[in-house]
Amino acid sequence: ISEQGKPPDFVLEIASRKTRREDVTRKRDAYAELGIAEYWRFDETARRRPKLAGDRLVEGEYHPIPIELLPGGILQGYSPALDLYLRWDLGRLQWHDPATGRHIVTVMDERSKAERAMEAFELERARADRELEARVQAEAGARGEQEARVQAEIRARGEQEARVQAEIRARSEQEARAEAEARAAREREARIQLEAELRRLRGQ
Repeated sequence: ISEQGKPPDFVLEIASRKTRREDVTRKRDAYAELGIAEYWRFDETARRRPKLAGDRLVEGEYHPIPIELLPGGILQGYSPALDLYLRWDLGRLQWHDPATGRHIVTVMDERSKAERAMEAFELERARADRELEARVQAEAGARGEQEARVQAEIRARGEQEARVQAEIRARSEQEARAEAEARAAREREARIQLEAELRRLRGQ
């Protein structure tokens, strides 16, 4: 205060089990004597004691700042010194701009946002990996099926060629038998003619 030339306009105490009583007794009186315009207490784990409380200095004495209960058990009070709403939200301290109604982002919020973004990225990457693996497996299956079809076609052509060769051999054997039968017939005819000629000669 001696360096700045004036007391702070705003003080916020984050309560703990050890400091709760002191925050609302000795510190409160000391801050009033110093002329601090607003004195706020935030207790993240309080059950019976006020979770959020604020006092505004009026003529040297602190007077409670109204705290309203919002849906979801959220406690809210307005700080004229900061022109912001302070909120107790499920044990977390939040700040809201009354002009926009928006929550003022904290380092923890940014960290949580980054963590959520990283989780979303990891989930997306895992999904992409699964899709890639599925495509690879599908392509491998398709290649296997194509290879099986090619092998089947090769076997079919081989079987067809074997049938053609068997038919050629069968025709060759049939032609050979026919030629042998024709030769035998010619030989029989020649013997018959020879025998006839011999009989004719003997008759002379």
